[in-house]
Amino acid sequence: FLESEQDRIDLAGKINKPFSGIEVAALQVGFNDYTHTEFEEVGEAGTVFDNEQLDTRIEFQHAKFGMFDGVIGTQFGYKNLSAVGEEAFLPETKTKNIGVFILEETNITDSTHLDIGARFDHETHDPSNASKITNDMYSISSGLVWDFNESTEVGITIGRSQRGPTAAELFSNGPHVATGTFEIGVSTLDVETTNSLDLTINKTHG
Repeated sequence: FLESEQDRIDLAGKINKPFSGIEVAALQVGFNDYTHTEFEEVGEAGTVFDNEQLDTRIEFQHAKFGMFDGVIGTQFGYKNLSAVGEEAFLPETKTKNIGVFILEETNITDSTHLDIGARFDHETHDPSNASKITNDMYSISSGLVWDFNESTEVGITIGRSQRGPTAAELFSNGPHVATGTFEIGVSTLDVETTNSLDLTINKTHG
């Protein structure tokens, strides 16, 4: 069975019109300390997993620039993941991430709305028993919505997103008692890329 404990702290704040050209500046900071212990028998701890994570996000909502309204920002993340015990299958790994993003929107006509977004992430995994692994991820998406009439809305969204492998996917090596599996990571895993195309029709009745 499992025994878990979690401590979490979240802080958020914003400033209206902090300086020229910026309508709102917002800050979010979160710290999470999560620990769970896997017991093989009552009173006998098997493996202890600990995850300390810090996330910081800063956003700036800019004043109208040409025909666009939008938000630009950056995000920082730090994670220290460890497993201690006879059946620990994951080395202590420190993960650092920094990202920058932008989201812009505009009305092309009275009935047509356009959204454009992009993001870049740089991520580093530093395990205690192997060399660092670094990945760069690029994502972009765009959506167009057309108000066909007062009750019908037609939209199309095109996107390309990337996700880097997690520490568990890269460095696991051993039995995981809680899931009854033997996990093997692959340190040569590449960034995962997803391409998407969505078509939507929304109709309001009444």
